[in-house]
Amino acid sequence: MATADSFEVIAWEWFEVRIAHQSVSHAKRTLGLLEKHLLPVLGKYSISRISAPELLYPIRRIESKGTLDMAHRSKSVAGQVFRFAIASGRAERDPSRDLEGALKQKTVKHYAAILGPHRLGRVLRDIECY
Repeated sequence: MATADSFEVIAWEWFEVRIAHQSVSHAKRTLGLLEKHLLPVLGKYSISRISAPELLYPIRRIESKGTLDMAHRSKSVAGQVFRFAIASGRAERDPSRDLEGALKQKTVKHYAAILGPHRLGRVLRDIECY
């Protein structure tokens, strides 16, 4: 049985207030993340007693599977739950902020860009002539 200040209880409250009324896909993705990764590990603990290393544990498990985007999203969701707890007086700090730089960076793919107005003009003329 989860106590009133457990991560699980506060996460469900946060979900109902902040996520449940957003798009179905966003709510479903966030719910899956909570149920599969965060709640099984952190759910029973008092939110005010969860440390940064304890929060990092389930996120590292996600990262080890190579899903870096999901790991970063998990850290973000956990941080939102902690900030919700702070706002409601059930926690004093957000340990997710201590994890800045702890995760591997997502690979960013840069795409070609047209730099300079003379090149843009040429592309626009080529499109027009096509």
